[in-house]
Amino acid sequence: MSKITVYEGLKKAIEYRGLPFHHFEDDACTFTFASWEQYTPFDHALDTIPTPEGIKLNIYAERVDGRSDGVDVTVSDEVQHLGFWDMYLNMKEKVAVFEEFLSRLFRREIVPWSYDYELFTVTMAPRFYDLIAEDLKSGNLLGERFYVSAGQETYRTIHLCFD
Repeated sequence: MSKITVYEGLKKAIEYRGLPFHHFEDDACTFTFASWEQYTPFDHALDTIPTPEGIKLNIYAERVDGRSDGVDVTVSDEVQHLGFWDMYLNMKEKVAVFEEFLSRLFRREIVPWSYDYELFTVTMAPRFYDLIAEDLKSGNLLGERFYVSAGQETYRTIHLCFD
């Protein structure tokens, strides 16, 4: 079943059931509601209407007639793959730099207490940090910008900095 067929079916259901709405955008397969209150009956109706496999209803806030609490519902058949790699600009390259840094640490037999792929941090005991401090400062171990934080002489955290 195509997105247009689903859109037309939902449009007929809105009209047949007399549900409130602001307007339809046929070319975009979108229903617009002036507020969340106006959207609520449609939302309840959706609970009783099966949506075919592969069809998505994208629901998002939209300014309507000067109100900031409007709602758009767009019928879509596009698969959205927003994942870790798409969260930030150049994420694959940043992760590659981070993993290379971790690999260099492990090859030196330095075992971090923890590392974080989202914050790009590596935490280790001070004695391990002391083994790599000179190579870090000279740029031999890590060519990227970074800074180091210390926790009352109990740990060191290296923070990679990306633009």
